[in-house]
Amino acid sequence: MKNIFFISFIVVALAQWYVPVNMLREREAVLNKGKAFKFLTEPIDPVDPLKGRYVQLNFKAHEIKVNNAQFSWYDEAYVTIATGADGYAMVTAISKHKPEGNNDYVKVNVSEVSYKGTVFIYFPFDKFYMDEIKAPKAEILYRATSPLSSRTAYALVHVYRGEAVLKNLYIDDKPIETYLR
Repeated sequence: MKNIFFISFIVVALAQWYVPVNMLREREAVLNKGKAFKFLTEPIDPVDPLKGRYVQLNFKAHEIKVNNAQFSWYDEAYVTIATGADGYAMVTAISKHKPEGNNDYVKVNVSEVSYKGTVFIYFPFDKFYMDEIKAPKAEILYRATSPLSSRTAYALVHVYRGEAVLKNLYIDDKPIETYLR
């Protein structure tokens, strides 16, 4: 009887370690194997009482024009990402199915569909979490990068087989942390 409890304990303990270790392994695989894209951003202000302070990111590449509006609000979709002539990420296609033969795509949610054939999407990497002390200062810096300013803000995101990992937030090609020291 003691052996059954001991074996059960070992199985449960291993299972509890497997889940977080596997999540970290998948994140590291995306960072190591994935292609890095610079997503231009636009400022928004947030706070999450459970997760802490973060910088809410709104991306310029969040809308896609389509010929036939086959999408509805809150649909899951896959967007193919490429680097545009300006060096920043752009969405080249949207589909209800995973793209074949391409690793540079992200699973997204449709937020809105206009009657003119424009699909608006939510990217899964729209929050950049930071230290509680630094986040308010970062938010002020980030807001100063509005489309009317000469400063540019972008998120460096690694994309691999539908997964995306937000690596850092940059202002004028410098990590935001360099401004907070």
